Amino acid sequence: MSNSALNIEKYVGTGNDFIIVDGSQTMAAEILGLHRAEAVRRICHRQLGAGADGLIFLDRKKKDTFSWEFYNSNGSTAKMCGNATRCVGRWAFRNHGLYKLDLMTAVGLVRIEADEHEVTSYLEYLKLGFKEFAAESDGKRTVATFVNTGVPHAVIELDTIDRASSVEMRKIINAFRFHPGAGSEGTNVTFLQRDPGGSKQGELLLTTTTFERGVEGFTLSCGTGVLAAAAVTLRMAQVSDAGLPQIICKVKTPGGELTVRYGTRWEGASLMGPADFIYGARISSEFFDSI
Repeated sequence: MSNSALNIEKYVGTGNDFIIVDGSQTMAAEILGLHRAEAVRRICHRQLGAGADGLIFLDRKKKDTFSWEFYNSNGSTAKMCGNATRCVGRWAFRNHGLYKLDLMTAVGLVRIEADEHEVTSYLEYLKLGFKEFAAESDGKRTVATFVNTGVPHAVIELDTIDRASSVEMRKIINAFRFHPGAGSEGTNVTFLQRDPGGSKQGELLLTTTTFERGVEGFTLSCGTGVLAAAAVTLRMAQVSDAGLPQIICKVKTPGGELTVRYGTRWEGASLMGPADFIYGARISSEFFDSI
């Protein structure tokens, strides 16, 4: 490999952190020619690399249009990641002064708007459907609602979410992570808690946390999980298809709050919240020599 370095930038969206690489770099092109999964695993490693939930290679197609290759921290690819799209918006705003951009993903076009404080991703490709599946864990039957918001989620409502100590949650994850109804790659598992204090006029309040496939653990936030939890909450609240655009979902995650709004007939959605630049760095070519 050439005697050069890879420039990276790290961004975080409500605790979900990502390494973003400008694919136009010579070094980036060389890495893409290597065993990509191993390179991603090394960069994303919390102790031996830069540390992140995922890594994004960006390719600029036009002035305001980009495509990406998105990788989970374990080196696997994913078709969509909601918070990552918002971090791309912050990256484009910081590096290119773009307030609006289009991001081409494996599931469809995402339109992004960014300013100094928040980033909103408009997932125009979405058209949701819902399925219920049951599984047993420790002799107890649990029903999950499966919804695909770009990647699949099994959404389970609990009275209280306590991801740090709940043995019950771990058993549910084991029962649903590779549920037969979820396909060969399995599913993310998202837990939902509706706000016991009720909701404000035109606003639903909920708390959620997601066990993410590809990370194989809980993350501080999951954009597609937030979208899935919001959709299931709206459905449980029996909001009519036509009434969806009038309802805002405020979703608390361990890493911060996100706002979700759905379009009529479950077509399209927006995901809004903070996304922040953390640091820029250069990774020496020596880091990749043994790959």
